[in-house]
Amino acid sequence: VNNNEQIPQLFRNNTLVASGSKGSPATEIQILPTLDWSYVCSVAATQNYTLASTSQIYSVAKTSPSIHLTLNGQEADVPINYGTQSDATGWVDFADAGAVTRLYRNGTQVASGSPASDILKLDSGVYNYTYVYEESANHGFASVTRFLTVLRLPSASLLHLALQGSESDQTITYETTSD
Repeated sequence: VNNNEQIPQLFRNNTLVASGSKGSPATEIQILPTLDWSYVCSVAATQNYTLASTSQIYSVAKTSPSIHLTLNGQEADVPINYGTQSDATGWVDFADAGAVTRLYRNGTQVASGSPASDILKLDSGVYNYTYVYEESANHGFASVTRFLTVLRLPSASLLHLALQGSESDQTITYETTSD
């Protein structure tokens, strides 16, 4: 208001949220959830000025959540050897209170929350891990998928041949016995 007589009033969805003073604006600083908000600023008539109001719609749209999924500390598909412990962990940087997040291994839920982890030793094979953020009040649906490949160990590394208690090559004479 550019005069010293009228007091501006600010309404959001028909609720008074701020009043100014003569010659100063009515302001509101607020973090609003996703919705269309109807703002109206009005001033009452005075001896020298008429009643006036103006309105605007302020739309707050949903945003995509920032979600992460690591396999053994890497945000990438990861190969590991059989017998190695695996660690799949998903988390959200920012979330609505009560947001639903789930961690799946091969389509079966194994954990929930933020962070959500699945730490264990797996048999050889390929495992599909997916971390899901369900749509919430202010964030849309999001998911991230990674593949953990558990490699077979070569059989040769498990075989041991010992002659006379030694695993190295040996030369023996004919009369000597061997175990």
